[in-house]
Amino acid sequence: MPARLGLIGLGFGNKHAGTLQHLENGRLAAVCDLNPDRVKKAAEKYGVPGYGRIEEMLEREKLDGVLLCTPPYVRMPIVEQLASRGLAVFCEKPPAGDLPTARAAKRAFERYPVVNSVGFMYRWMQAADCVKALIAGRPVVVCQITGLWEVLFWAREGRISSDYFFRDRAGGPLVEQGVHLIDVARFILGDEVARVHARGANVIHPLCDSFTTEETIQVSMQWRKGTLGSHVHCWTTHQWIFQVLFAGVDFELTLDLAANQVRGRNNGEIVERTFKDDYYRTELEGFCEAVLKNDPQLIRGNYADACHTLAVAATAMQSIDCGTDLPVPAY
Repeated sequence: MPARLGLIGLGFGNKHAGTLQHLENGRLAAVCDLNPDRVKKAAEKYGVPGYGRIEEMLEREKLDGVLLCTPPYVRMPIVEQLASRGLAVFCEKPPAGDLPTARAAKRAFERYPVVNSVGFMYRWMQAADCVKALIAGRPVVVCQITGLWEVLFWAREGRISSDYFFRDRAGGPLVEQGVHLIDVARFILGDEVARVHARGANVIHPLCDSFTTEETIQVSMQWRKGTLGSHVHCWTTHQWIFQVLFAGVDFELTLDLAANQVRGRNNGEIVERTFKDDYYRTELEGFCEAVLKNDPQLIRGNYADACHTLAVAATAMQSIDCGTDLPVPAY
């Protein structure tokens, strides 16, 4: 039988709800959101019960797990509420809005060791697996991350939440979105960022009471194994460029997340490979398999691991505020 999953949060959660319709090992069993209109539409669209209160959904429905897709500042105490009931938890990224909340959620999963995963879907890409295999065991001297997108224009046009204008709500470009690129770099390198030094800028949208996030952030990174690199993330360009460049003595390979492609050179040979996999689906299939088998080893990135990614982004934001190089805390 497929895993029966509840869904909390019908913003981006709708993306996962749609994906679940195509899985054989998992199905959507109920939805929950504070917005009654969202609940009504989703319940009718997916043919499942809808709820306005989490407690009511958990009491009435027999679930194997829950997709937690609330905003990052609304994660605790929901994580503990779910885990204490023995429910597997798929938490949308970022794992939390700040490090204290992430630590609290991590401790909850330690107290209640249920299967848990965080929505860093790029770990499940065939393209990421390709780069990881090509550079395995070889020193990487440079890791260059680039993230350019038009997120703030979407928010200004009302296409996404105005929370993106506020650093204390969405976290800004790094915490809300840059974590995706940091995470896939960590996954491929099998390494951790040791130190960061970051700067922020506002060229298009000046900081003010109604706009409190940096629109562009640049981070210098030093990895524990010696790799050096940087991460530039910008929300005010009508482009979609999500790339991670890995360079060594005899290779330079770019993982192009927007094109689902790997290109560059390896040992003097041209590499250009394009993939067609639906990694959102692969990610949820992997979660459902882990739930059905009660095997956390099938998860590519659990909550504790995701805290390492969040720590890099959160420390970079602290570096912007204090203007100095900072060590990334270990988890």
